[in-house]
Amino acid sequence: MRQIPSSWLNMSASLYHKNGTDDYSTPIYSEAIELTKIYIEQTKSVTLGSLGEASDGTITLFYDSVVSSPADTTFSRLDKIVFDDEEYQVRSAMPYRNPLTGNIHHWEVALIGN
Repeated sequence: MRQIPSSWLNMSASLYHKNGTDDYSTPIYSEAIELTKIYIEQTKSVTLGSLGEASDGTITLFYDSVVSSPADTTFSRLDKIVFDDEEYQVRSAMPYRNPLTGNIHHWEVALIGN
């Protein structure tokens, strides 16, 4: 598999891992981890249901396992991402592996929020 082009990986964001909740069910997050050399893209999907078409705007964060930093970063559902002063929550995080080596090639992280 080829790496994501370095010219695309020109963005940065902050990652906060969810560590649990307090007594009022408010999430408790870790200290910020500064992600650099990532790519964030807004995507829109349209689905057809019984009530007609419904569009779903999401944001996808791409993290390359070789180029992006810090190295060996992982993502989990309900983590928080801050990008351009907007907060997003991780809806899903999918690691894609290189079929030849078995190593993680990149992450595609679906975000929801503002």
